[in-house]
This record gives sequence, C-alpha cells and structure tokens, in this order.
Amino acid sequence: MGDYDFDSEKKLNIVRVSTAPVSKKNQLVFDGPTFPMDSEAEFAYFSRMGGFVPVDVAMDTIFTNPPHYGAGGFEGVRLQRTRYGDGFVELPFNLARLVYSSMTFDLSLFTETEKKFANSEIDHIEHLQRPPRQFFSDAPLSLEENRDIRMGVNVFYKDGSVRRSSVPFRMMVRFGDDGNSFKKPEDSVSLRELEAMLCSLAILNRLVRGGSYPASDVSLIPGGYFRPFFWVSGEEGLKVPTAFKKDGVVVFRSKYLGAGTLPWGPYLEEEGYRTGLKLLIGPFPRIDSAMPVWQKIAGDYVNSARNINVAMILGFQEILACNHNDELVEGSAENIVILLSHKKGSRLRAFFPPLSSNILAGTTRDRVLRILERGLELDGKRVELVMEAPKRGFILDCLEGKTEWDVSSIVLMGTGVGMIHARSLSHNPGLREWLEVNELRSEEKEAVPLKLKKLIDTQVTYAINGGVEHPFVFALKKAYSELVLSAGGTRITPPYDMDYDAASRIFGVPLEEVAGPGLRSEMRNGYFKERINGLEQPDEIRNRYEKTIPLIRKMNDISLGKRSRPLASLFSR
Repeated sequence: MGDYDFDSEKKLNIVRVSTAPVSKKNQLVFDGPTFPMDSEAEFAYFSRMGGFVPVDVAMDTIFTNPPHYGAGGFEGVRLQRTRYGDGFVELPFNLARLVYSSMTFDLSLFTETEKKFANSEIDHIEHLQRPPRQFFSDAPLSLEENRDIRMGVNVFYKDGSVRRSSVPFRMMVRFGDDGNSFKKPEDSVSLRELEAMLCSLAILNRLVRGGSYPASDVSLIPGGYFRPFFWVSGEEGLKVPTAFKKDGVVVFRSKYLGAGTLPWGPYLEEEGYRTGLKLLIGPFPRIDSAMPVWQKIAGDYVNSARNINVAMILGFQEILACNHNDELVEGSAENIVILLSHKKGSRLRAFFPPLSSNILAGTTRDRVLRILERGLELDGKRVELVMEAPKRGFILDCLEGKTEWDVSSIVLMGTGVGMIHARSLSHNPGLREWLEVNELRSEEKEAVPLKLKKLIDTQVTYAINGGVEHPFVFALKKAYSELVLSAGGTRITPPYDMDYDAASRIFGVPLEEVAGPGLRSEMRNGYFKERINGLEQPDEIRNRYEKTIPLIRKMNDISLGKRSRPLASLFSR
C-alpha cells in the first residue's frame, strides 16, 4: 500500500490550504482564498474538471449560480467505524436523496412525463406519489440492478386500455472536455458511479484504516464527513432561471457535481455530547413548503443560519425551530423527537414531526422512525409513536407543570450531529422585537418605537428531565446501532465494495489498464461484495484493501496525468 498508513488510528490534523489562481490572459499567479482541511485530505471530486483534483484547485467562478440565486444542493454522508470495518451506513439512501434533490432545478420528472403526451392516443396519466422513505428504500435494489430509480405511472388510453410505464429519476451532470471516452460533456451519472466516487474518495484521502474494530456500536471517524453536492453552473451566463433557450428550445443549465471530505469530528461542541445541549426556541420560523423543504437545497438553510447565529450570541448551543403553525419541528440542521411521560407513570409518548410539518426528509430520522414503529420499550413500557409536531405552547405548558405530561427528553438527530439530547430549553418572548432592530419597516406602516428590555429579563429557561439524560436516549442509541449492524452488515458499504467498472468511468481510465485478469475475475465473482466481521477476520478486510488502495491510487495518477500539464507549458503557448 506504499505510504498509506493503513494500520494506524485515523487522527484529525487540520491545516490551512492555500489556493493560487492563474490568469492565462495576463500570465500571472494570484494568492487565492485559504480554507481549513485535514492534512491527509488531498483530493476532491469535480465533474467539470474531469475527475478528482487536488483540493487547492477545485474552484469555480464567482459568477456561478448558488452565491447569487441559491441553485444548488448537497448530501451529508459519514464514514463510520463498525465491526464490519469502516463503511457508509445505508449509502444508497443518501445517493437517492442527492438525485432527488438535483431534480429541483431541472424538473426532469415533469418534463419526461409530459413527453408521453406526444402519443395522441393517451387520455391521461396517473401517478401515485410516494413518501421519500419509500423512494429511498428503492435505492438498494436499483443500485444492485445497476438502473435508475423509477417513478411508476399508469397510462390511460382513449380506447379504454391502461398500461404501466415509468419515468426515471436521473441526475444530469456537466463533465470535462478532456476526451474521457466514458462520459459525454453533458451526461447522466448513475447510482453506482456516485457510490464509486465516494468510495474512491475515502481511499484517496486515507480515511480507511485497519486495527481494532468496535464490537457493538458505530463510531465516528475524524475527518470522515463527506459532502457530495451539485450546483447550477455559470457557463451559459448568470440569471435567475436555471433554464434558457437554445435554438428556440428550452434547455436546462448545466449542473456541476462535486464531492469533498470536511475536517469534522463531532458536529457540535463536545461538551454538549457529555452533558446535553442548551437549546433556544429560534426567533425565525422554519421555511414552509413554498421551498423544497424535503430536499437538501442550499437556500433552505438561510433561516437555520439566522436562528443558530442568534442562539450562539446569547450563549446557547443549538435551537429548536417552529414552523408557521407554531409547532416545534427541527433544530438548525437536525431532525428531532420529543419524549413526553405521563405524570402517573403509565404512558410514554414520542412526538415525531411528520414531513407535512415542513421538515427535511432525514436519513437518520428514517432509521429512528423505523425503530419507533417496530417498538421501543423502557422499563417494560412501550414508547407510543405520535406522528405529530407538538405546538410550542403545549410543550411550554408541559414544562411549566400545567398538563398531565412531563417533557422527559428532546433528542436531535442527523448525519452530521449523530444523536444528542438537550439538558435545557429556553424561550424569550422579547427576542423577536430585539431582532427588528436589524430590520427596516415597510413603507405603509406607521413608525412606532421599539421598546427593548434587557434580554435576560424576558428569558425563561426550563431543565429537561432535571438536566439529566433520560434512559430513552441510551435506549434509542442502542437500538440505532443494532439496526445499522443487523442483516449481516449489509447496511454498511465498505469502500472496497464498489463497482470498479463505474470507478473506471469516474476516473476515465479503462479497468484493463490497471487491473490484471486475476483481479478482474475477483471483482466479477463477488470477492469485494463480502461483508467481513473485523472482530473475527481483520486480515480479510486488510487483504481487500491491499488490492483496492493501489488500484484506486493508480487510476487517479493516470487520470491526473491525462487532465493536467506543467504550469510552465501554460505560459509558453
């Protein structure tokens, strides 16, 4: 494996990476932005540049769409340490959501369904919408069969006949102009190619390690947070529409695809994981369904940023956001579940905000929902699942002892944060008026002075379960690990388990150029598909990486050589 230190524990070493943009026209090199990065995270993926590139050159123009109009989206994926080695948890779910989010800006399901009406014999089409969790659950089979996830429709013809048809969910991406024989400049990217992109990145950035593996839990790998993302390019100019007319036909602007690893350990302060979070009810509402709230779109997080900024200034660690119905629905970047206990000790109720309350369709949330649907017990009492977002007033009444229920636990969950509980919840009726200091008034409104009181005088804070973690949190974490590790490790994708033909397309390097007949035979015969219990056979995991790591690094070296040239050659032309 060369200089790849496979047997040592992965540690986070954050450095600042400097960029140096080059002006071809003026033959000058400039000092560009700097940013923090793990010292071993050498590469990022950028489709427009044809593949993986050093992190200091993965740059786009300031005239790209998202900084101006927000046309971009992303995923959050963690590489976790498990008894089956290092791997991604239910990776197909995240890949499916990335594809689903990308369609926000090209309306592909809309346009592909509309095309069916080119057949004049069609009377109408029926489509039965599915919730995101059903869509996600189709992804593993689609990945296994190497096909797009598809939307089923019933086509009704004028002669009374009905036929079943489908429309693919497909992510279109702008690739490089470097002569990659596998990819056209504008091409779709498959689920297997997305999987190979992330698995390869885990190897290139030296995140996969051997050593000892945990027996019964799932632990965080420092620096192992992956951020695949897409955004609408500025190649056809900068305007609000993500479509434009070309030769009289409406076409959609190109989307770029990128992926990198962020130098994250725990998402929140480590103290919060030990003692619980100090939460503030955010002064700004969660966005509503006028925005694509179920998808991970860049602009969806504006109010989250405003809320958490206010909370941090006031000394809090996180927020709970209300929707426009004054229901508590989310954290700043987390889904939530709120446990209520009946004062007579007879019932436990877990309030779980549904998607209709305008929340993100979280993948961690989906797993927790499966656990609660299956049944979770505490001291012989089954936790009753309530698919409702509780009203803010009701929760505050519970905290003030005005109802038959106690607020026993508030749990925040997500790929970034993991699972973390709150030790206190505060609300401040005077905060919203304070924030109007930062705003201008509408011209038709009469000027009325803002009456501002000292914020600490209007703040009310409640301890959650006396400030102590409730057993519900431990039980939920334990059940979560059991779910993830069940089914013989098939919910875990170790980076050695990728479609190597898909990897060759991502790198633009023929597999025959880097892998001999014996290795290709092992790929075809399922050698890399096996899930290995690292507690019993750590050498079997190592053996697979001894073949995979050199292969991926060699493909990357060849790819980089095809797509780059010495700096001196740029100025000698």
